[in-house]
Amino acid sequence: MAYDPSKWAAGLAPVAVLWVLGTIGALHDVERDLSGAVKTALRDEVEGPQAKVRGRDVKITGGAFTKADQKAAGETAYVSGVRRLDASALGLVPAVGPYEWWIVRNGDRVTISGASPNPQTQAKIAAAAKIAGVADVFDRTTSRAANPRRCRRRGSMRQACSPICPTGP
Repeated sequence: MAYDPSKWAAGLAPVAVLWVLGTIGALHDVERDLSGAVKTALRDEVEGPQAKVRGRDVKITGGAFTKADQKAAGETAYVSGVRRLDASALGLVPAVGPYEWWIVRNGDRVTISGASPNPQTQAKIAAAAKIAGVADVFDRTTSRAANPRRCRRRGSMRQACSPICPTGP
């Protein structure tokens, strides 16, 4: 068998096209996986986390509740596979203080409104209202950052809710 490049060289073109298409497809999968992993890592520290991924470089946006959360988010977002991270677009959620929230009861439905310091506290307020034995709890609270100079220690949700929830208006 003789060396004849004209016979096998034509077969290299389809192989090269398949190689390029496979590489491009894998790049989109990597970007999608990194974006999901970064958003999951930032879920507790950033409100509305968004991750724009190009290759293995990630730019995160959203709103941190404190400067410490903002710094920690930059460190937390370095998940496996991230080469470079840009957290310059990560802002701070506006400060609110003192935290005010209120409860309105209409029959078996309770509506909670106002501001809470972070999503964890927001979930605790809603859980405390559900523990009070109300059939339907509608949570309309928003999460805002603390303004420590204006906040004062408030009573617990159960203490504030107990006179209202069991008896109704």
